[in-house]
Amino acid sequence: MAKVVFARLCREIKKSQHSSRFSLVGSFAHMKWAKGSVGFVCVVYWEKTNETFRQSFALVDEAGHILDDPPSTECVLTRHGENISTAFFYASFPQAGNYNVNVYQNGVCIKTIPLPIMEASQTNDSRFAPTVSAA
Repeated sequence: MAKVVFARLCREIKKSQHSSRFSLVGSFAHMKWAKGSVGFVCVVYWEKTNETFRQSFALVDEAGHILDDPPSTECVLTRHGENISTAFFYASFPQAGNYNVNVYQNGVCIKTIPLPIMEASQTNDSRFAPTVSAA
């Protein structure tokens, strides 16, 4: 079974026209809670291996309720180049708290990425994802 090397959460992904490489825009580890919906991207970096499987993702609350689950896709990993997959989420968080992005391989959760949603009064950290829009 392939392993996740690491994952990143960001606002968006941009592709350079000159180098054809991708860059993450607005990386974050937690968000400020606000009413409304938020869009973000989960980028997963897989180990270099020759493997093909069905991958899926889910944004879940502490009780395991699904807030968003993008469609599953086929993931083809190789020993050459970068093995990257993405999931685009758009969801509303009912309250501040601890949420997770789960990564699934053939229906089995193999990685849980924490996503704390914090009250604005809890911190003045400028590294929050500023992606919340009014509902």
